[in-house]
Amino acid sequence: MTKLKSEQHIRFHFWESYASKISKKDNRKYAYMIAEGKTQNHFPCDVRVAFVDHVDWLHREGLISDELAQSVTL
Repeated sequence: MTKLKSEQHIRFHFWESYASKISKKDNRKYAYMIAEGKTQNHFPCDVRVAFVDHVDWLHREGLISDELAQSVTL
């Protein structure tokens, strides 16, 4: 896998991998929230924790820079 270079790419990668782990109902709900431009604080705690875990994994694997790992938000 190539390095992810932007916050947008990191968020896309997260949602792509997270979508397969949740119900279709939740997928639709989160897609609607994203389309509305909701910020990270509008998402449930379990989604925010999963995002942080995902970012940590990307960083440990060397797929994102230190700077991106520290600044990216859901």
